[in-house]
Amino acid sequence: MAEKILEYRATLADQLKNTYASILAAQKPHFLNGSDPGTSGAPNLGAGQVASNKGALLADGDQTFEKLQLFRDKLSSNVAALPIV
Repeated sequence: MAEKILEYRATLADQLKNTYASILAAQKPHFLNGSDPGTSGAPNLGAGQVASNKGALLADGDQTFEKLQLFRDKLSSNVAALPIV
């Protein structure tokens, strides 16, 4: 039983990181090229606005990446600080 608990604690941080990264990746929009989701990829009339906002979206992505990295670091340190039974 103790071995299972140790194995669980050893893999918990990686599982949480992977789950959180998957959730963030699923929420990230993939239609920055100007087409609406579900279309054949033909650009819509607002494609110029999407392209002009691309820089702002990338800046938000950098902030998100930094927050994700900080979260991963904190999570790893918290899991490492768990007492071993």
